[in-house]
Amino acid sequence: MGLLFTQGRVESPKVSIIGTESRFLAQRPVVLQLKEHVLSFSGDDFSIKDTNGLTYFKCKGKYITLHDRKYLYDIYNNPIITIKENISLRFKQTLNDPKTDRKIASIKKSNIFSFRKLIIKFYNKATNQKEELVLKSDLLSRTCGIYYGDSSNAPMVARIVKILDAKTLFTNKDSYSLEIAPNVDMALMVALAIIFDEFKHEDGED
Repeated sequence: MGLLFTQGRVESPKVSIIGTESRFLAQRPVVLQLKEHVLSFSGDDFSIKDTNGLTYFKCKGKYITLHDRKYLYDIYNNPIITIKENISLRFKQTLNDPKTDRKIASIKKSNIFSFRKLIIKFYNKATNQKEELVLKSDLLSRTCGIYYGDSSNAPMVARIVKILDAKTLFTNKDSYSLEIAPNVDMALMVALAIIFDEFKHEDGED
């Protein structure tokens, strides 16, 4: 992990990572671009496309009472994931299946003082076990890696890089590049990239 850039290569895990559905596994590396909409009432709407402009997912945000919620949809407008922000002194969010309300994953800081690391606990449908992903950002929260486990040799299965362009410079809307390894749940990685956006803004970054 570099101080100013998340180093290392994105690699496929030894077993598949499935938090949502197996149809979201790709057999090759995929690079997606998440672009926050400038004209968004909620401030949490993203388009998610590959580098050729092909849409993979959509995210729409809603403010509901004390809990902010975002919804990730597939290309057929079917809801896949509900992202729920929990009111807490310690950054904490959950991912739920919008059809059954089953918890897909829980996300929280590694400790209350941490601004660079999130722990993601999820049920891996590929292994039928509860497992852990770890999100680690660089010092400036411009890039981060998502690792399969918390050991020193855990593979980086996805990398998020903030795109610096005119929209970022002249608005408060961010864009990201998301590189995902083969056999990794793309929907889950997209949801974690959106949570990374929330996490870094909590630290006071604009």
